[in-house]
Amino acid sequence: MERDMTNVTVGGLLKASGVVEVGSPLDVAAVRQDLPAARLIQFSDPLTDDEFRTLGELTRSSPEVELRAYSVYEPVTLDFLRHFPHLRRLSLDQHCLTDVSALNELLPDLQSLELGETYRALDLRPLRLRGLRRLGVTGHRSGLADLVDGNPGLRSLSLRGLPVDQLLGDVELPKLEELNLRLGSINELSWVCRFQSLRQLMLWRVRGVAELSALARLPELRWLWLDTLKAVERLPDLSASRNLVRVDLENLSSMRTEDALAGLARAEGLEELGLYQGRIPVTALNALVGHPRLKRIVLGLGSERRNREASTVIDLPSPMSVYAYAQRNAVY
Repeated sequence: MERDMTNVTVGGLLKASGVVEVGSPLDVAAVRQDLPAARLIQFSDPLTDDEFRTLGELTRSSPEVELRAYSVYEPVTLDFLRHFPHLRRLSLDQHCLTDVSALNELLPDLQSLELGETYRALDLRPLRLRGLRRLGVTGHRSGLADLVDGNPGLRSLSLRGLPVDQLLGDVELPKLEELNLRLGSINELSWVCRFQSLRQLMLWRVRGVAELSALARLPELRWLWLDTLKAVERLPDLSASRNLVRVDLENLSSMRTEDALAGLARAEGLEELGLYQGRIPVTALNALVGHPRLKRIVLGLGSERRNREASTVIDLPSPMSVYAYAQRNAVY
């Protein structure tokens, strides 16, 4: 059953969608009250050791709640994690972080790990975590291949600012369902076809992406999100993508031809489309008219005039936002 991610308040700070912010002094009563609706607890300034111990005790019965530590300037160690031996989901967005090897002893059963940007790239070679189901890495190259290869049970992988097929060219992830690539580069998009169980694929500002025919060789793909890929001119023939139900296209500046969406129109299972394209011809939408299953579309074509013109070609209710859709359909 899907949990109700309503707004919650902790320590007087309001956060949306089940995200709660804690600080020192720790408001124990508020944490206890709002914990049942929380999906993530985060802090920027460190708590006292006693407060970390209390927070650990409060969350012991909720191991599915993610803990996020974020900070730009504060030097940090991971010693506070000794109070959270039950934790399964951890996000570290701490620019001063220099060493993550303590995770081996503190959280050996970790299932979800996010490693954000740091002033100096982290060395991941010491990590011996082998039960990860979700991994997110921003800019850390050393040891990444071994970490990924050592976790064949990964279901979700997010990589930012990395040459992905150079670092992970031979990796095998038979259970991978979600792949998010942001910034960075890829030499051959066919690399993604190694992951035949993919259900969700996001490509955002990834250098080297131009021709997309490889996407048609992902039989389980359900959601495709393409954003700011400057060389992409059109979508390929997606008639083989029988499970594809949603596509979001944003800022594809070279998509300017009338046949740009013809390949997408051949995806018979398509139900939802988000189109934020300032240069695509309105006439390109003709390919979608009469699509048998398309029932929701949002159009952002760069001006009110173009949006009105497009609505005379195809006018359907709007789908939920990509962010709400991502949360509802999170793989792990």
